[in-house]
Amino acid sequence: MKDKRYKAVQKLIESGEIVDFDDVFQYIPRSIVAEDMGFNYRTLVGKISSPLRFTAGEIVQLANLIEIDAGVLFNAISKEICKKPPVRQ
Repeated sequence: MKDKRYKAVQKLIESGEIVDFDDVFQYIPRSIVAEDMGFNYRTLVGKISSPLRFTAGEIVQLANLIEIDAGVLFNAISKEICKKPPVRQ
């Protein structure tokens, strides 16, 4: 059963209250998202801190969990990428 906080995040995104990608995780714990996406917690935290690490498929998967258009999430993540300096690997 899907966590009910995804629906809250969907409504907050649709109303414009959530604009930044990082804000999603103020409402849904990273541990829940990691489990639902089949990630190790540290893997998800690494991807959040360096959004370039997300694959297109993972962004679509997260958008499906939140029940929003993947394009909205792509835009939020691309804004986040532009704000953060690249992390050296």
